[in-house]
Amino acid sequence: MSNQVFLATLDAIEEFKRAATVEAIHEGLNAAKARGVRLGRPTKVNAYRDGVARLRARGITGRAIAKELGNPSSSVFRIIASSEGAAPVELLGRRDAQG
Repeated sequence: MSNQVFLATLDAIEEFKRAATVEAIHEGLNAAKARGVRLGRPTKVNAYRDGVARLRARGITGRAIAKELGNPSSSVFRIIASSEGAAPVELLGRRDAQG
C-alpha cells in the first residue's frame, strides 16, 4: 500500500512539472509572437528569388519560369507578387467576373 501512495505522489509531481513546462513554453511563444518574431520553418522562396527575377526581366511568364527552374508555380507567383507589389491573382491576368 505504501508503494502505491509513493508512486501516486511521484506521478502527481511529474504531472505538475509537465503542466508547468507546457505553460512556460506557451508563455514564451506568445511573448515571442508579441515581439514580432516569426516562428516556424523559413520559407524557401528566397532561395529562388534571383533566378525568378532574372527570368522575369527577360519577359518570361510565371508558369514558364516555374517549369524552367523546376519550382511550383505558386512559389514563382509569390516571388513575382512580392517583387512587383501585385497580388498573385493579378499576375495570372484574371479579371473580376462581370455579370
